[in-house]
Amino acid sequence: MTTREAGELQLLAVLTLPGVERSVRHARLFIRDTLVPNHLAPGDELLDDMVLVVDELAGNCVRHTASGRGGRFHIALWAGEG
Repeated sequence: MTTREAGELQLLAVLTLPGVERSVRHARLFIRDTLVPNHLAPGDELLDDMVLVVDELAGNCVRHTASGRGGRFHIALWAGEG
């Protein structure tokens, strides 16, 4: 197994969403809209992977936690080298 040193992390953006199904779509759009202008190109495999992960996590927040019962969940997008 290899390890990499992570560089200093930078907080790019934070979003708070209500725990409802439509928030999953907003979570995906948030990732794309935040990363495409300055960090990744549309169609980049890394971007697609990140959107998929956020989709799964947001869906789990809504369906399997108190976020889905009138609660909220937060997405924080961090970037760093390494």
